[in-house]
Amino acid sequence: MQIDKVQMKKARTTYGLSAAAMNKICGFGVNTWRLYESGKAEPSKSNMRLLQYAVTPSGMYALLRICPQEIRKELGKKYTKANTIVLEIINLINKRGESVRAKIDEEYFKS
Repeated sequence: MQIDKVQMKKARTTYGLSAAAMNKICGFGVNTWRLYESGKAEPSKSNMRLLQYAVTPSGMYALLRICPQEIRKELGKKYTKANTIVLEIINLINKRGESVRAKIDEEYFKS
């Protein structure tokens, strides 16, 4: 699954995060997310895997869970807000059943 810049921006804004915050959560360099999102750089295979996680609620939840404590503290309310949004989306998916996963992914994360 390839991730495009529209999906990246939509996911990031849905989570209420800046490109800099996404860099920290994904463990990217300072401007990496912004460069990928703007189309000025192409992700490596390993970074593409991280992007695949970051643009889906369950993947982003996993990334937030393994985010180091110092990054969580640095992001503060942004981290808390993103975590809350991701959990709300996951709860909606669970409430409505697996069959709506594709529809929710399309609504939130597709161009």
